Amino acid sequence: MKKNLKHIIRNISDQLAGRSNLIVIFLLFGFITLSCEEKINLELNTDKNSRLVVQGRITNRQEIQYVYLTRSGSYFSNDSTQAEEGAEVSISGSINSVKLYEDWNNPGLYKTAFPVYGIIGHTYTLNITTKDDKHYAATSYLDTVAGIDSITAEYEFIKYLNHGYYKLRLYARDPRGKGNIYMFNVYVNDTLDDSNLSNTSFQTDEYFDGQYLHGVEFYYINEDRIIPGANGIQVDMLSISREEYDFNTAFLDETSYSGGLFSGPPANVPSNLKCIDKDGIDGLGFFGASAVNSYRLTIFKK
Repeated sequence: MKKNLKHIIRNISDQLAGRSNLIVIFLLFGFITLSCEEKINLELNTDKNSRLVVQGRITNRQEIQYVYLTRSGSYFSNDSTQAEEGAEVSISGSINSVKLYEDWNNPGLYKTAFPVYGIIGHTYTLNITTKDDKHYAATSYLDTVAGIDSITAEYEFIKYLNHGYYKLRLYARDPRGKGNIYMFNVYVNDTLDDSNLSNTSFQTDEYFDGQYLHGVEFYYINEDRIIPGANGIQVDMLSISREEYDFNTAFLDETSYSGGLFSGPPANVPSNLKCIDKDGIDGLGFFGASAVNSYRLTIFKK
C-alpha cells in the first residue's frame, strides 16, 4: 500500500504543479482517508452484555414500597425495555429485611406485601438476586426534608406565546447545615404532572442553607393540564441523597442537555447498583431513599 500510495501522490503533485499548495494538501488528505478506510463492527449492548436497570425508592411513609427492574436494550433496538422477571428482591436497614414480591400482572415490578416505612437518618440497602444467580446491591441514605408551611399557585399569561401557566411558590424553612437536597413531584387531580426527569424540579440548599424560602418559584404547570372547575394539586417534597442528585444531573447531561455543537464526549451515568459477584458487571439506574412532606391546594379555573 505504501509503494502505490507514494507513486499516486507523486503523480498528483506533478499534475497540480503551479496550483495552491493548500488545494494539494486537502486532496492528499482526502485520498489517504478514503484509501485507508476499514470497516469495524461494534457490539453495542447486545443481549449477551445487557445490564440490569433499577428504578425505585423507599420513603418514610407507611405504604407499599416499589422497585422496578428491567434490562438495558441494544443501542439500535426500537423495542421497549425488557422486564427482569423472576428475581429475588429485598430491602434491609432499620426495618431489618423485608421481601418484595413480583406483581405478575406487571412483570419486572416488585413490591412489599404490606405497608412498610423507612426512618430518617438510616441507610437502606436493596438486595437483588436475578434468576441467573447474579447478586446486586444498592445503598441509599434517608435524609431529612424541610417542613412545608404553604404553597401558592399564581397564573401568568405569556402574551407572545398566547399561552399561560401556573407557577407554584414554596414557603418553607431549610434545616440548618448544608447538604439537604430536594426533589418535587407534583400531582394534578391525582395524576403525576410529568414523569420526565428533565421537567422535574430538584435543588441543593448550597445557596440557601438554613434560610426561610419565602415564595420561591419551584414548578410550573401548563394551563392545558388544568380543567374548568376545581383542580386538586398535591406537591410531594422529597429529600434525595447527593448520589441521586449526581445521577440525575449526569443523566440529563447525557440525554436532554447533550447533542449540541459544544457537547462533551458521552460518558457513563453513575449508578449505585453494584454487582457483588467477583468480576461482575454493575447495573444501571438508581435506588433512592427519601423523606417526604406533602401539601395540597386547589386551583380554580373558570
